[in-house]
Amino acid sequence: MELKALQSRIASAPAAARAERVRYELDYAVARNATLDGKWTDLLTRACADLCAELDRDGCITLAAADRWEEALSPMSPDCKALTVHFNGHAHIDMNWMWGYNETVAVALDTFRTVMKLMDRYPLFTFSQSQTSTYRIVETFDPDLFEQIAKRIKEGRWEVTASTWVEADKNMTDIESMARHLLYTRQYMKEHFDLGKDDVRIDFEPDTFGHSRFVPELLAQSGVKYYYHVRGNIPEDGRELHRWQSPSGRSVLMYREPEGYGGPVEFNCLSRVPEDCRRNGVTHKLKVYGVGDHGGGPTRRDIERILTMMEWPVAPTVKFGTYREFFAAVEAENAEFPVINKEINYVFTGCYTSQAAIKEANRRSERALYAAEAADALAGVLRGLSRYDFSEGWKNTLFNQFHDIVTGSGVVHTRNYAMGRYQETMGYAYGGRSRALNAIASGIDTTVFGDCTDNTAYVDGAGCGYRGNPQWASAFGGEADIRPVAAGGTKRIFTVFNPSARERTETVMLTLWDFEGDDNFLCVEDAEGHTLPIELLDRNSWWLHTYRNILTQVTIPPMGYVTVAVGHGDRIVPQPVVTRDRIEAYPDWTLENRYLRVVLNEKMEVVSYYDKVRKCEMLDKPAGFFSLVWQNPYIDPGSGMPGNAWSECFPVCEENLNETRPVFVTAKASGALRPTYGYRIVVGQSEIRVSVSLDKDARTLSFDVGAEWRELFDEKKGIPALRFIWPLGGEISRFVCKVPGGYVERKPEQHDVPAIGCAAVESKAGGLCLLTDDTYGFRVQNGALSTSLLRNSNNPDNCPEVGFRDWKIGVAPTDVTPEDLTALNDVFSNGIFMVGTETHTGGLPACGSLLSVSPNAELLSLKRAETGEGLILRIASLARDTADVRIDFSKAVRSVTRTDTLEDPVADLKAGANGFTYRCLPEEICTFRVELES
Repeated sequence: MELKALQSRIASAPAAARAERVRYELDYAVARNATLDGKWTDLLTRACADLCAELDRDGCITLAAADRWEEALSPMSPDCKALTVHFNGHAHIDMNWMWGYNETVAVALDTFRTVMKLMDRYPLFTFSQSQTSTYRIVETFDPDLFEQIAKRIKEGRWEVTASTWVEADKNMTDIESMARHLLYTRQYMKEHFDLGKDDVRIDFEPDTFGHSRFVPELLAQSGVKYYYHVRGNIPEDGRELHRWQSPSGRSVLMYREPEGYGGPVEFNCLSRVPEDCRRNGVTHKLKVYGVGDHGGGPTRRDIERILTMMEWPVAPTVKFGTYREFFAAVEAENAEFPVINKEINYVFTGCYTSQAAIKEANRRSERALYAAEAADALAGVLRGLSRYDFSEGWKNTLFNQFHDIVTGSGVVHTRNYAMGRYQETMGYAYGGRSRALNAIASGIDTTVFGDCTDNTAYVDGAGCGYRGNPQWASAFGGEADIRPVAAGGTKRIFTVFNPSARERTETVMLTLWDFEGDDNFLCVEDAEGHTLPIELLDRNSWWLHTYRNILTQVTIPPMGYVTVAVGHGDRIVPQPVVTRDRIEAYPDWTLENRYLRVVLNEKMEVVSYYDKVRKCEMLDKPAGFFSLVWQNPYIDPGSGMPGNAWSECFPVCEENLNETRPVFVTAKASGALRPTYGYRIVVGQSEIRVSVSLDKDARTLSFDVGAEWRELFDEKKGIPALRFIWPLGGEISRFVCKVPGGYVERKPEQHDVPAIGCAAVESKAGGLCLLTDDTYGFRVQNGALSTSLLRNSNNPDNCPEVGFRDWKIGVAPTDVTPEDLTALNDVFSNGIFMVGTETHTGGLPACGSLLSVSPNAELLSLKRAETGEGLILRIASLARDTADVRIDFSKAVRSVTRTDTLEDPVADLKAGANGFTYRCLPEEICTFRVELES
């Protein structure tokens, strides 16, 4: 009888206690023999034939027969034991997925207490745990348990696999957030467990829904050598072990888990070991175990089974392992793993749009923290202001970047808790930023504007400067309604801050609180006496205070500020012609500046988008409209969750709302600084309000959009989603998306793909960029570029989008280069901030700058160093080849050090008098520590 038939006979035979292990040993032996080119086929056949003969005689596999069979295969044992299986115990703990934070705390504590009991009972048992947030939970809520864990870590039986604050999303998390995950985790592990970079070498991301192109760049610069994941596209060669490489050439050894990131230990798991090892060219196999997706982890049954398999003679070498041991072993065996040099996507594409409020809050929190840290750094250099601690704001944001939170795939309790933490984060950002900007403003010599002091002014009253958060706005749109107070009488002084690394000429709005002068003769001047453009906007009141909004245009140096004064002049102020609420004529309306001429029709669609620089029309059909899409709720029937957050679903029907619904034109303002058209669309129980504007000297057409959304999931109609769509003139040849750390070119898909607020296309009509302040789902489909604003999925949160949302959308011509896209996105994403000040002397000029970065790089972060003096500057090279990046400062440079992501020194650099040049590798992310002369 052939070996296969004998194996089948033995597999189905009854077996005495403990003799049943022969079945699993045989499966393993046959699999191992196959990877040895049949070396032991004859021996296996004879031994199995003898066992079957005894089976015919005794009616079952007796323990004595099993012992004789194992003895007969003893010559094969060295080859069997040449392979090693590392059993790694793990508890998968989701942060607030289907439950609230209180339950997350309970799960973490109960799981780790169980692990402590198992370690006491089984001296060989080892355990690995990721996510700094889980350790912080124990530290906060059970300090005694925390001390026990620290003891086990020191013993080497508890392996820390936390390189990040949580197991975060890798597509919607900005690259600077990824850097902070690494930085704050390293700080935590060093402070509490005395673990350095060499002690935690793995980024453990089992359930993350996709993996961005530039992840290996930051990991390699942070001491991380290994990457573990489950989800994402499967490599063509089918292997689990690869070298994942960034464009700069930095890489990590990556393991793609083929069996899922948890589950019980089963004896039949050994049969996969030989082929998996052969396929990857190694003799070591990783087996992750731990029951449950809600804590739990290893069980006594699992541990007993591993101990049992250790005793089997016809089996691989079985051990309780760690990830560190496994990766070190395979790396020592095979230095030439296949290279993957691309992103590892896409999974769960519905998660780029579900729970739009969380998307909005994540993006705005990241940008607010960036601007606040930049202002803090500027104030430190210019005014010697002490360092502000933004770390808790960052940690709130990092926690909410867990792969079931920011993705919108949690329950309503998940969303509510996240939104509360985001509001706290914005408090840290606003507190630190306003502190810094006021410190700068108070150090400026404003006497050049004359004496603006007015002791009879009403402007200092409590509450002045805040118009509140109106109902028609999201929780994070309200910061625009914080209007700085400039004290004084008929002259007010403002300092305006630019957090970008490039000079900007911007139309800005200034608010004059309780201004008693003559509106008709207002003027805006800079410190040199130049008159700036001015237009009057609305006048209104707020809690016993009045305010007047004006527009002006200012030029602000890179990473710097400018001071202007609003007072009386000798010319009548131009007032834009504003019509509100009653628009009875519907001609084609035009918005125009020196870059663009835009024409809208009576449905408020853009029917002409003329690039005046390239002298070309970019449209052949109406664009800039809103689409209501009903998606098929049953595309994922196996989930038992129709209309769920994960599955984006194909459209059942799609409706151009500008065409099919009444469009009410509500306002038009024909001023030179910000000509604007406003309109609203009623959709069922919902309403969309839109303001379309084109600022003077702006390259971008802006859409300020607000929605009161009440369109609900319906099992008959589907999942309602709202999109902004821009059809293009001609076939699309390129599709480029901004991702964490840089840009990637993609092919069009029939679903949304992730981008951080910026996607661009190239067609015969030219290049066009679509910009948003807080959306992540973009697509190219049917000759159009679009972004999904919201998607009212039904599971696990059955009503995530009811309420108020707002977005800012921009459309700009571009040459679709990383340099031009970064220039557009930098201006669009980084707002202008201002503070009011008074008449005083000071050592600072009215206009100042800290630094500028050459156009071939993007400034990712400017902050104070975590320890000691100096600034931390992080940039991303935009060049596809090796290129020189130049950084210039307004003050003399004392020293420059290239550091890693964790701010540890790598190499001292040569600096010039006021800056330095660094030769970057292709698309490299670089971090520098800079000390300036005082």
